[in-house]
Amino acid sequence: MYLVSILMFISLAVLIFYVFYLHQKISSLTVSQDKALEGDEHFRLLLQSIPNVSVQGYDKNRRVNFWNKASENLYGYSQSEALGQLLEDLIIPDEMRETVIELTDSWLAGGQEIPPEELILKTKSGQPITVYSSHVMSHDKSGNPEMYCIDIDLTAQKQDQMAIQYSEDKFKNIIKSSPVPYLLHDSDKNIILINDVFTRQFGYTLEDLSNLLDWGLKIFPNQEYAIEIQSLWKKRFEQAERNSGIFEPLEIDIHCKYGGVRTVIADASPVANSFHGDVLISLYDITERKEEEQQRILAATVFQYSSEGMIATDADRKIVTVNPAFCRITGYSKDEVLGQPAQLLISDKKHPSFSDDLKDELDNQGEWQGEIWNKRKNGEDFIAWLTVNTIYNDDGSVHQRVALFSDITEKKAAETLALKRANYDDLTGLPNRNMFNDRLAQEIKKSNRTNKPLAIFFLDLDKFKEVNDTFGHQVGDNLLIDAAKRITDCVREADTVSRLGGDEFTVILADLDDVHSIERIANNIIDSLSLPFQLDENIAYVSASIGITLYPNDAQDVSDLLKNADQAMYMAKDSGRGCFRYFTKKMQQSAWERFNLLNDLRVALSKQQFELYYQPIMDLKTGKTHKAEALIRWHHPERGMVSPADFIPLAEDSGLIIEIGNWVFQQAVQQIKSCQRFADDFQISINKSPVQFREDSDWIATMEQEGISGNNLVIEITEGVLMENREQVEEQLLNFRDEGIQVAIDDFGTGYSSLSYLNKFDIDYLKIDQSFTRNLSSNSSEMALSEAIIVMAHKLGLNVIAEGVETKEQCDLLTEAGCDYIQGYVFSEPLPAKQFEAFLEATADGKVS
Repeated sequence: MYLVSILMFISLAVLIFYVFYLHQKISSLTVSQDKALEGDEHFRLLLQSIPNVSVQGYDKNRRVNFWNKASENLYGYSQSEALGQLLEDLIIPDEMRETVIELTDSWLAGGQEIPPEELILKTKSGQPITVYSSHVMSHDKSGNPEMYCIDIDLTAQKQDQMAIQYSEDKFKNIIKSSPVPYLLHDSDKNIILINDVFTRQFGYTLEDLSNLLDWGLKIFPNQEYAIEIQSLWKKRFEQAERNSGIFEPLEIDIHCKYGGVRTVIADASPVANSFHGDVLISLYDITERKEEEQQRILAATVFQYSSEGMIATDADRKIVTVNPAFCRITGYSKDEVLGQPAQLLISDKKHPSFSDDLKDELDNQGEWQGEIWNKRKNGEDFIAWLTVNTIYNDDGSVHQRVALFSDITEKKAAETLALKRANYDDLTGLPNRNMFNDRLAQEIKKSNRTNKPLAIFFLDLDKFKEVNDTFGHQVGDNLLIDAAKRITDCVREADTVSRLGGDEFTVILADLDDVHSIERIANNIIDSLSLPFQLDENIAYVSASIGITLYPNDAQDVSDLLKNADQAMYMAKDSGRGCFRYFTKKMQQSAWERFNLLNDLRVALSKQQFELYYQPIMDLKTGKTHKAEALIRWHHPERGMVSPADFIPLAEDSGLIIEIGNWVFQQAVQQIKSCQRFADDFQISINKSPVQFREDSDWIATMEQEGISGNNLVIEITEGVLMENREQVEEQLLNFRDEGIQVAIDDFGTGYSSLSYLNKFDIDYLKIDQSFTRNLSSNSSEMALSEAIIVMAHKLGLNVIAEGVETKEQCDLLTEAGCDYIQGYVFSEPLPAKQFEAFLEATADGKVS
């Protein structure tokens, strides 16, 4: 294709030279021999006879006065048709008409010469035609200017050129769009083309690889390898020249520009009819194929030499292949199992539905793993660890199931034996001390989640030593075995009976809903063990002493609980044996009371047994009541009114204080809204436990929803709150301050009484504890302390509230000392909500009756 292009350009050059000659000939005649030209018909005959070169003459008005034979052939107008016609009416396209007229008139009038150029004109039929047009100026007999146009038809050459260009573009586009990396080099080994996939795959561009001779140093992993490949490449080309141009592909490794090595099959082929001797090189990437091939080889090796049995089945669970390990483990030969259902291995120990269940699991999940009982060819059962996976067809249907299994019978037996020795008593089969400790630790965690208590028994057989000494250790062991069974029969299935050693047993009673079951079980054990033991021909009698401790009441960890139960067991022995005792008598009563009260407390809120009372706080300056403290009361259905001093500590220990505290807040918010009819800034104080500060609350958001200002709420805390969880407490107190909620220190003077936190935290009130006001008199030390607290508080910008004020004398003394507010029975006890609002109604004028 390059040869055709060259010949075309040689032909064009000759024609242009010929035109140029004519141009010079005519120009010389017009300059030096004008009169001779006018009569030189010989020259016109020469122009008329020029082949393949169109010559037209135009007068000063652009009308045709000469039209040779080549013009007739080129444009389709005969000489008679053309002569006298305007130039623009014959061969000038409409879009060029004005420009041609302007340029022609300008030159004929003595203006700028029209330069030679390639133009697209039109024929008589209107078809476009490409010509190379040159122009010559002359004069007629009268001296008027006339113009000769010399046109060479370039249409065929243009078509040939376009065909060549199309062929080259098509070739390059095919190379560029190919999914295979290609590069093209000429006979000098200069790389002239690299397609996009080559760059994407290997990272190199045409600028990176300019010449084939040095590209190997860049793309091959090392120089030694590059020299080796280049040598092979040269030999393959020499062989190709001797073998009709057939190049034998070469496998090579290419080092990518940005790292990594790819394996390719390199092929080369000369480009047909290439003038430059171009060679096209393709690089087919086989990296993944090589890796897959290596994986297949590895898989085949693993399959053949693995110590684990492997089996493949078809979609119908028929065996299609097994490995040698399968034959070794099961005793079957390969020929014996091919085509057989895989179920032939499943032991009868498995449930009859196991096979179908396994199939359902595989159909749904595609995989399964676990322990399974299998059966060898000789009928022997063995435990296998089995893993099954599914290989799917492209349409999602099952192609094969592949199973991998190992015989773990001996391993399981060893594990079972080791586990039993580590955690169970060899004699009785009961859990030993190690498992007892683990079980108790787990039950403690469970108790923390469920908030249900535990009971731990420590049991010792009375007079067991006498049995051993009298009948011997073998008889004693038999008695222990029987005793273990009797104890186990007396407890629930979920409870744990352990033998710690000798004649000592323990029992863990978990998830206790009924406290009465503790004593019932203890009495059942005592009664059972007091019955005679028939030991071969001998009858022996023993009794049991049981110590009982409770979690979480008595201790918090395994060691302390066991120690407490042990001590209680000795108390039972000291009490005459054959009985049970709680940790101590005092602790027994306390634990019992605490246990029952805590159970009742858990349902008190849901059963609406709580009520808020409000104790007014009077402003000593105005005598008005714009404050009150909310105090929780528990109306127990059996115990009557339970003091907060009795149940608040229980609520804090159990975490119930969070729920109860939130209920108190909700009730107080509603009471604030009700009391705002007496004063918009009416404040209610609520107590907040240290436990409540461990969790974030949504109190502020609730107040915003209810339309309550932060100024209507006071949070009362004790001094101890400020001493623990300081960061968490400080953050919440700052949030309260930002919302306008005030903070009061309750029972001030009875705790740490540290002045540093009064300065650090944003405190608004100090409440003088009632232990100071109870014995307040003019000369008492309590009065001196109260005055000191008031002065100090005022110096710090704090207000003071005195609690427990019961007499007018105390009120007068506090007023004289500058106290801001008083709270106490001197003017009101804590009142239920309705009575409290009635009190506010009655004292709205600031007078207390």
